[in-house]
Amino acid sequence: MRAVQLAGALVLAIASAPATAFDLVFVLPELRPKYQELATATASGIAAQTNSTPSSTIVLFDEVAQLNVPDESKTEYIAIGFKALSATVDAVENGRIYGVVVPYHKAVETIAGAIETIDLRIISAEQPPDRIAKLTKAVLAERNSISVFHSKTNDDRVIQLNRVFKPGPIALKPIDVPENQDVLDVLAEQISDIQALLAVPDPRGVNRHTARHILRSTHRRKIPVIAYSREFVKSGALVAIYSTPEQYGQQLADMIVGAQQRRPAGERSLARPKDFDIAVNERVARTIGLEPQSAEELKARLGADP
Repeated sequence: MRAVQLAGALVLAIASAPATAFDLVFVLPELRPKYQELATATASGIAAQTNSTPSSTIVLFDEVAQLNVPDESKTEYIAIGFKALSATVDAVENGRIYGVVVPYHKAVETIAGAIETIDLRIISAEQPPDRIAKLTKAVLAERNSISVFHSKTNDDRVIQLNRVFKPGPIALKPIDVPENQDVLDVLAEQISDIQALLAVPDPRGVNRHTARHILRSTHRRKIPVIAYSREFVKSGALVAIYSTPEQYGQQLADMIVGAQQRRPAGERSLARPKDFDIAVNERVARTIGLEPQSAEELKARLGADP
């Protein structure tokens, strides 16, 4: 991987290769290894399916508007995260844009507001609701309810989750986080009624700023938490379901290659992560009185693509 300077931004070329049917521009929110791993996995997945190495470039989101692309309509723009997706949609007027690891509600808003001359396909950051429900039932057989914090931002997400939890045996209990109240205060008020907690990414609920405090409080009360990040499991969540950069990259590669032959202007699609991994904190399981289950066992019970 080599680095060059372009329009004041650091740009990384994944591979120097002869011109192919795929010219990829990866737009990143920042230069972090997991984002570069996703880009590499995407390019490798395309190469494996087409027997040719795509021309691939990585640029930071705040420089995408200054990127000089010979033919925008023949370029595949791959934006990682909402910040990168938003910048790319604003900068590109006639091209194909793929968003990945984008919050579901932001993906819906972006699709609704995108101009007609671009194709836009997005893989959301959140796992499918039925997959989350199946995991909950697999690890919390002795509980009859699980709570979830949410703000207005995630109302639709909670409705989707409620549909798949409704048949039982575990009921979903949404807990609203008002705009004028902190989630930690809401947790303190409600914690005595919480049997288990489903962590859903939310700007006013569970996020990278509040997760550690929430996990500390729930751990003291022996409340199991089902999370969406492996890092949460390291910090005290019982289990997490998530997709790796390699899994996102392979799904993107399949999507890009599959769309090569059908390119109507203005196509829109929103997909969930296809493949996933599970992380389990066995120490936490024992502490709260549950029989530890291995990640492999849980993944087999859920199936690779429910």
